[in-house]
Amino acid sequence: MDDASTVCVSADEAESLVVELLLQYGASSASAASVARAIVEAELQGKPNVGLGHLLVYLESLAAGRVEGQGEPVLETPAPAVLRVDARQNFPQLAFDLTFDAFVSAAQHC
Repeated sequence: MDDASTVCVSADEAESLVVELLLQYGASSASAASVARAIVEAELQGKPNVGLGHLLVYLESLAAGRVEGQGEPVLETPAPAVLRVDARQNFPQLAFDLTFDAFVSAAQHC
């Protein structure tokens, strides 16, 4: 196989492959799904530096223990229009995903 060969997969296939890799490196199912969605979407938007090209950094971070792939984010609402989320050393994508609906609701009710 030529080094310059390109393999084309659908976005869904890419997301599944990324999830599988993240799971193998210790990410939770929820974390792996959030990160996979984010990096495949970045790739589709033409931002490979935060897309698939960044996948190795995520995997290395899990392997080195810089990221706690099993951490469960904690959301607090100290005031009606104030949200505070602690990712618990996990990837920020999961914290964002878990906070988004609360953010929209808080903005609508301010």
